[in-house]
Amino acid sequence: MRSTSFEIASRNGLPLRGDLRSGDGAGALPVVVVCHGFKGFKNWGFFPYLGEQLAASGLLAVSFNFTGSGIGADLETFTELDRFAADTTTAQLGDLRAVLDALERGDIGAGRADLGRVAVLGHSRGGATAILGARADRRVRAVVSWAGISTLQRWPESETRAWRARGYTEVLNTRTG
Repeated sequence: MRSTSFEIASRNGLPLRGDLRSGDGAGALPVVVVCHGFKGFKNWGFFPYLGEQLAASGLLAVSFNFTGSGIGADLETFTELDRFAADTTTAQLGDLRAVLDALERGDIGAGRADLGRVAVLGHSRGGATAILGARADRRVRAVVSWAGISTLQRWPESETRAWRARGYTEVLNTRTG
């Protein structure tokens, strides 16, 4: 299996870091772009294994960290809390478009990506990003929502009002405390 890392500029100029995995065969492969969920990142939990399994199945697997994930250049630690605090669905959709643009330009997967067969797979909140991204982008031919959220309006109205009044809400990361 081949695995390479990449870094491209997001639509807002921030570094967007990811991995490209493929089998050892030659030729253009169908592409699966993997979107992690809230408080997730490309190296968390099952995501590396998922990329390896997709590649072993004959696909070109692209996984990346949303620029608002909070994960910095070391790829394992929440060091960019300001970016996490400013994360939005709109920003995540922009990051997904930036990855699709880079595939189309050949900045990622040049000569390996079959651009006529691109799918987006999203887990948890990444499922919503995958669905919304696929709806808006003609390049995406298939979408998978894996344990995706059912709504982006997940908080009770009382919490939403308090959040708006305060200007933020705190979310504990159980992995890092």
